[in-house]
Amino acid sequence: LGMRAIKTEYLWNGKKAEADLTPLALVELLEKSQLPNRVVAVVTQDAKRETWQIFRAGICRTLRLSPELVEIPNGSSTDEIRQILETVANRVPEGADLTLDVTQGFRHFPFIFYALVLYLKSLRGVNIRGAYYGMVEGIPRDDPKPIIDLQPLLELPEWFHAVRMFRDQGTTNPMANLLQPLSDTLDKEKAELFKRDCKEAGKERLEQAKQVKGTVDSLKSYAFAYESALPLELEKASRGLIDSIQALPTIDSPSLPPLVGELTESIVSAAEKSAFEKRPRRGQWKKSIPLDENELKRQAYMIDLYLERDQLSLAVGLMREWVVSWAIWKSSKTEEIKNWLELDVRESYSKELGAIGAAARGGASTSTLTSLVPKGFGNFWNQLTIELRNALHHHAMRIDALEEPPKSLQSVQNFWNTLKLV
Repeated sequence: LGMRAIKTEYLWNGKKAEADLTPLALVELLEKSQLPNRVVAVVTQDAKRETWQIFRAGICRTLRLSPELVEIPNGSSTDEIRQILETVANRVPEGADLTLDVTQGFRHFPFIFYALVLYLKSLRGVNIRGAYYGMVEGIPRDDPKPIIDLQPLLELPEWFHAVRMFRDQGTTNPMANLLQPLSDTLDKEKAELFKRDCKEAGKERLEQAKQVKGTVDSLKSYAFAYESALPLELEKASRGLIDSIQALPTIDSPSLPPLVGELTESIVSAAEKSAFEKRPRRGQWKKSIPLDENELKRQAYMIDLYLERDQLSLAVGLMREWVVSWAIWKSSKTEEIKNWLELDVRESYSKELGAIGAAARGGASTSTLTSLVPKGFGNFWNQLTIELRNALHHHAMRIDALEEPPKSLQSVQNFWNTLKLV
């Protein structure tokens, strides 16, 4: 609460109400389902003296409940700001539904409560139903003062985090979780519009609901494929994600944050390098994927991402499979290149590569692929498959401890940086 109570007419969602304080008007304007069952007033010593009794009487009259008083300092020092945050946070239970009015108080208070709300959302599981501000300044004197909901600004940090997690770690589940409520909302709005016989608006919401659901599904498919190091599935999911997410900025919904266009551009930019040029056909779509230079480049890009992000198990596993595919492609045998995903073809080439590795260890094995691989390949294959892959994919279930990346990792990476260009 602030220190001044001035009778003012407010406007919210097409309705008007007159009150001495913005939160008193707000509780008159909100729908019944949005009203709180508990009210806490955060006041300084001066506000307690000037406006607390007015606020208390108004809440008792409108909501038939007695508000709670939480007294705070003015926030004039770092220590006082800490006191404000801790005092108010202690009054909000975990998992609560919270509605805020941040109109009154010192000008720096909204920044304090912004930080507090982010903390409550992230670590206490508090659901923010609204964050309201009454625009009492800058509006013509005789006009009602609009109340605006700042909640979209509270969602932005979560979107920033989700996009950054995608760009830095490849995970898309946080973004899918942010979009799921929008998908549910559009479904409900669509049903309500058809129920009211608003067919055109209902059809528009139906298409938007499909677009958002498609994006959520693509995000989940991307997460599964990326976290499992499934390159072809990831390329398909990337294309689906790009095609669906670009429609988000065209959807008119308060559930979407500001800057959604820029956020989606960032996602598209990050997904393009791992995406098919066009969506593959339905059914057994992998049969139509050719083994060519472009496919190898896309998969090499994924391996480099895993290495850059220190996701070594994924990098090593996919690198081993990439080398097998590379050997099939280098063989120039049309039938085997056509059937590059068939198990018998891949096992045959794995054995040939293993023979080169055995020869590097001093064995008498020979391989038909020896002339196709660069010098030093045998040692590279041994380090990749015997030292790295076995250690990581068997989760170090052996006597020797693995408490840091194996020393052979650097030499494998050095050889890989040359091999992927051959």
